Amino acid sequence: MKDSKNRYNKKRNPSYSSDSEANERITKSWIKSIISYIVTLIVGLTAFFFLFPELISKIFPSFSLASSSFITKLRDALSTPLLRVILSIGLIILLILVLWNYSPYVITSNKEVFCQRKVFFPFFCKVSSILLVSQVESDNTNRQYYAFKIHESFSQSLAFNISHIQMAISNFESIVSIYFILTLKGFVRKNLVKRIQKNLLFLSNSLNTYYDSSSEILTFEQTRLLFQNLKEMKIKNQLDISSTEEIDLDVPELLYKTISNENLSNITLLLDVKREKKKSTNFFLQLHSLSNDKQTLEYFTSATGFTKKHRISRVKKRLTILSEKLKNYLHLPFDYQGSVFVLQPRRKKTSQHQQSVLLGYEYKGILTDEIFIDVGELLYNVEIYGMIGRGKTRLVSSMIDQLISFETPCLIFDIKGEYAATFVDDPNVEIYTIGEPHPLCINLFDTKDEDDVRSTLLIIEEMMVTSNQEFSASMKNLFETALFLTHTAVERTLETYVEKLITLAKETRHIASIQHTLDAVLNRLNFIFNPISFEILGVKENNLDFELLEKGKSIILDLSQFQKRAARPSDIYLVCNLILKMFYRYVNSKNNADQGLQYVVVLEEAVNIIPQFYNTPSSATLITAENNFLLGRSLGIGHITVSQLWTSVSNIVHGNSSTKIVFRSGQGVEKIADALNLQEEQHKRIQQLPIRNCFVWIDGQDQAIEMTTADFTLNPLNYTLYIQILKRKYPSFVYPKLYNSFIDMRTTLYANLSKQTNQNKKRKSNINKKSQNKEIKGKSPTAEKTSTKPSTEVFSKEKQEEKDDICDTFCSSNRNKEACISSKKNAQLISSIILKRYSSFEIEQAILGNSHTTIEDLLNKVILEKKLENTEQVLFCSQRELTNHLMSKDLS
Repeated sequence: MKDSKNRYNKKRNPSYSSDSEANERITKSWIKSIISYIVTLIVGLTAFFFLFPELISKIFPSFSLASSSFITKLRDALSTPLLRVILSIGLIILLILVLWNYSPYVITSNKEVFCQRKVFFPFFCKVSSILLVSQVESDNTNRQYYAFKIHESFSQSLAFNISHIQMAISNFESIVSIYFILTLKGFVRKNLVKRIQKNLLFLSNSLNTYYDSSSEILTFEQTRLLFQNLKEMKIKNQLDISSTEEIDLDVPELLYKTISNENLSNITLLLDVKREKKKSTNFFLQLHSLSNDKQTLEYFTSATGFTKKHRISRVKKRLTILSEKLKNYLHLPFDYQGSVFVLQPRRKKTSQHQQSVLLGYEYKGILTDEIFIDVGELLYNVEIYGMIGRGKTRLVSSMIDQLISFETPCLIFDIKGEYAATFVDDPNVEIYTIGEPHPLCINLFDTKDEDDVRSTLLIIEEMMVTSNQEFSASMKNLFETALFLTHTAVERTLETYVEKLITLAKETRHIASIQHTLDAVLNRLNFIFNPISFEILGVKENNLDFELLEKGKSIILDLSQFQKRAARPSDIYLVCNLILKMFYRYVNSKNNADQGLQYVVVLEEAVNIIPQFYNTPSSATLITAENNFLLGRSLGIGHITVSQLWTSVSNIVHGNSSTKIVFRSGQGVEKIADALNLQEEQHKRIQQLPIRNCFVWIDGQDQAIEMTTADFTLNPLNYTLYIQILKRKYPSFVYPKLYNSFIDMRTTLYANLSKQTNQNKKRKSNINKKSQNKEIKGKSPTAEKTSTKPSTEVFSKEKQEEKDDICDTFCSSNRNKEACISSKKNAQLISSIILKRYSSFEIEQAILGNSHTTIEDLLNKVILEKKLENTEQVLFCSQRELTNHLMSKDLS
């Protein structure tokens, strides 16, 4: 045992290196020392010549007077004011650089996150957040193959999305805990907080996906105390891990096992991983040790074989590694049993009865060994790529056929209709179509809770972004408010939503440009609910029954009408992601623990479902489809992703698929070669592969294998026969469609609202007429008499008194009757001018508030022009005159 430990130390410790390596290091150190002395000597002599030229001429008589004079003049010239200014500027710049590098950070009072600002540069801040990982069950260590696969997928996932991360393993009071520390620096604190929250969400999802572990974000106070404890530790060293690059050592496993030793206490190890530069695949790696006890650190370095970093003798201060090597340095140990809190992580165990899916046969000029994949390994996802007509669909059909025979439920997004036409006769397959004969119905407004509403809104926003139809701020506010109002309604349908939208716009018509905002939102709705999408989304209720999956059946969604009717990719994105959202919520509600692989989701033409949404691979922002893909494993969902182009699908898929199959490809070949670890000959052959031949790579293999796919004898039926079988299979159905199209629904709703408005106006008019008749009957006979003499006035007093009754209630008893009549005359004058200038339709729209110009605007404009009295009674009576005119015109 002692000999093996010595051999191990020889590998780890530079002091055990060969004599040639030791001599090489000594030579480099000697050269560096000589160079530094030579440079110092040259600088010193030059300065001496400039400072003391007279002394040099006395010591060295042969030194010419001309040389001495030249040096003296040069020294005087350098002492000019310009030089002093330059030297002052240089000193100021030097001072700023020193302050920038050595200025300490102070903690801000904001308790939202742990934020620090530089003392002399308060506009520059550093935001930090810490994720504490709960214990991880050790059942997965039964097969080392899975450990390798999970570590690599986890580290690659982090490398794509997070540029700087620290992993801390801490032994404090005999409790070993693992933390992930995220830190961002910048000038805008709000943006830093958003970015770090997105990174935390991504990291938490990744931990849950790969290790079944739960995690907790430390509070502001907990973070502050942790940083304070680390800062107060007296003994701090940087450890040498450069030799680990050659032997591929499992660093976190070694650190955790060593630090769990009972002889160690109050020690923290910090593994710092930072991207070399933006978009680079190289990472800087440092290992720091912190403790209050020097003997503790010495014991640790002795037990692990690590040594202190000697900065003078080693030119390379930090180890640089490629992202592919991160799996050796950045992952969770499977036997980790620490953390100061206990959470119950989701657990999924592989089925005891292992079943295998035949993929094909290894090709070496002839077909040799069969290539299988365990059904349970589909939980780690499969991705398939290649040109059109290379054999992707036949391979996936073969896999689906075997999964159906194993009674593994599948949810299949069939964009081309080939899987539906292949398995239409299978009694264990349920097929949904767009429209007849078995219509797929999705009511996106039938939301379960507010989180469901937000998810729906997010999917719609993503769909609009992909189509360059983004919502403006005012449009989003109106759209979102109406969406939440619909959620609280009794009947939650598209019709209810549009009614809420129009009603909300009327209630807020005092806001400038609200009519334009409403029109823009309605145009966006017309875009979303176009004729083909309306057949799926313009319904009263959902009919997609996920309970069929619990009975061992598979569901195929025949979405081929999208392509046949030239739908936009955004339409496919919206419908498919709404279904995925519903499916993931359904699976999450089941909460089936310890069941392993539960469902398989097949994403055909995945570029339309989970595209490469963001151009930068380091972006931590996740779209809904990516987030769901990450959560799949923790819910027992495996994915088979199929597409033509490698670069068109999200990097989340590439980083989280353990099995990669590539047919002939002409685009993204370099990235494919790196991902599958293709050799040079395979790299050249990937663009020449024959039909049904492909390269397959499964995690744990050193290199990809060329394979010929299994021959699948079933062929898709022709479309006519396929529809006939579907009609026999689904002879009757209920199609809860609201209208024929969104335009029809919009027109009908406007007609109904206009009719209702007219009815309300007539009802008010009848009430006013009844009140007028009562007032007329109550007058004396003498008052009813009128003069037979024709009047030459525009508004005679006697004629006016007959019409005064509609506004009499607004004349106070103590007010002058003449003033009241004057107001009514002004109102008649104003209304007559408006009736001449505008059409009846324009006046009606202004009164109803459906125009951007209100009736008040029209009245005030005439009052200003004619310089009339602007009172409440004038405005009221003017509106009354206009309303009576429109009503009398409608009745006639």
